[in-house]
Amino acid sequence: MASILNVDKIRATGSTTDGLTIDSSGRVLTPGRPAFRAEKRTPNQTMSGAAKITFEHEVFDIGGVYDTSNSRFTAPVAGIYFFQATLRFVADNQTMDYAKHMLYKNGSNASDLFQMNIRADYMQNSHLNGSVLIQLSASDYIEIYAEMSGNNPSVHANASGIRTFFTGCLVG
Repeated sequence: MASILNVDKIRATGSTTDGLTIDSSGRVLTPGRPAFRAEKRTPNQTMSGAAKITFEHEVFDIGGVYDTSNSRFTAPVAGIYFFQATLRFVADNQTMDYAKHMLYKNGSNASDLFQMNIRADYMQNSHLNGSVLIQLSASDYIEIYAEMSGNNPSVHANASGIRTFFTGCLVG
């Protein structure tokens, strides 16, 4: 005989916050699941070798997991996390021939998100995107680094945040 459990919310004892909700169509929501989107809106960031990219504008930050003062995500709990970063690389007069961005975990490169090598002195700008699933322990931190070639290389900002951004969330 099958059992049926009829609930629309799950909440920890003594809590006033729902950990899980189920709507009338059976969709499961986890409103407290850590997630964020941070954007580079101003200024452009001049590059010289590998450098941490700053994302100073927070679009949303469920769980308070992203810190704009140091452009760092900190895992609140152990689990599998998904991260994605899109960067707009720019160099003067079509001088860019190399660009790379990386996900750093606790200060060390944990994953190359994207690397591009092309014919010398060919590109002026390019949007590069990369993503990764990674296992983290509570208190591990994540940052985005980049490096590139060219005359006056920079990672560009945009007032609407559509060109350079960093997102992440707890998968489970």
